[in-house]
Amino acid sequence: MWRCKMWVWTTFAFSMLEPWEIILLLTIFSVFFLLVITGLFKYLPQQLVFLQLRSAYYLWGQEAD
Repeated sequence: MWRCKMWVWTTFAFSMLEPWEIILLLTIFSVFFLLVITGLFKYLPQQLVFLQLRSAYYLWGQEAD
């Protein structure tokens, strides 16, 4: 865990930031990550079905049954 923490802290330069800046960045990253995960679970299945129907239409020239 320590090695992973040090990698993240050095990659994103958290060691140079003040505590309030670290909290702000982690909050922004967390919200963005939550939105991406929500989008994947909520909209990806619908999009995959739509892509399957469109690819069937383009490959065989008719709507799939």
